[in-house]
Amino acid sequence: MAHINRVARLRDCGIYRDFTWADDVPDFRRYNLIYGGNGTGKTTLSRLMGHLESRQVPDGKDVVFRIDGSEVNKLDFSRLSVPVRVFNRDFMAQHVFPHEPHDMPPILVLGADSIERRRTLQRRRQAQSEARSSWQDARTTRENAAKAFDRFCAARAKDIKVTLRSPGENPYNSYDRRRFTADAAALLLADDHSVNRLTDQ
Repeated sequence: MAHINRVARLRDCGIYRDFTWADDVPDFRRYNLIYGGNGTGKTTLSRLMGHLESRQVPDGKDVVFRIDGSEVNKLDFSRLSVPVRVFNRDFMAQHVFPHEPHDMPPILVLGADSIERRRTLQRRRQAQSEARSSWQDARTTRENAAKAFDRFCAARAKDIKVTLRSPGENPYNSYDRRRFTADAAALLLADDHSVNRLTDQ
């Protein structure tokens, strides 16, 4: 199992402008405690460990670790297999705290019950999405129907006005869509539709 001995050298990496591990500082042991005030480079060190974990090249002009007694440059991170697991603020921001508007990414799903609940949630989200789409389609259809109805009423009112207008006092001289709509509604609500039918004459 690969063992990280020390952070041998850092140049222009985070707050580290020119850092070299001093000879009188002991190498990392099995358990290590790194402490310091805010802004002293603890997060930078954890992120460097995170790059080892993800096998990504970190930022910085010069980043050198000593692993199993050999110095390893940052360009070699991609080929290393170091058993590192980093749980820092970056991990918390990505995996623990939700970040709107997206859902919180899961860390791990354990147990058949949890898996079935997750599948149920996915099905319900899909149904919700389909229902929302159907509602939007119905809303658009309703709006288009209302516009078409308004155009129909306006056209019929114009026909009545042109046909029945005359000089002098005539209520049809100012006949419009609003009156046509009201008259049509009254006809529909009438109990006896026969009284509204015109005779042949």
